[in-house]
Amino acid sequence: MSETRPLAADQLLAHLLDAGVDFIVIGAFAVAAHGAPRATTDLDITPEPSADNLQRLMRALDAIDARMLPLDIPEHGEILSVEWLAEGGNFQFSTACTAASDGAWVG
Repeated sequence: MSETRPLAADQLLAHLLDAGVDFIVIGAFAVAAHGAPRATTDLDITPEPSADNLQRLMRALDAIDARMLPLDIPEHGEILSVEWLAEGGNFQFSTACTAASDGAWVG
């Protein structure tokens, strides 16, 4: 069984920005940025939906070893595509962007 490590949100955001992905942060991190801190273990984003941007997002997810968490969506299976991302909805991933227990960044 693999160890669960805390999210390194700053590292994840840096990967997305370095890849040229256009997105907005939503959810608890966005709420905290407006002065109402909330506990969270994930980072929620909404990408700009153009095909080019979604291709950049796909490459960025691949670069950080993102793995889609199991979903009960039989029409798509477990293969993520630009077309599927363009349809919108919620996607959950585990990534290599976690903080190691010794404070070093993994990813």
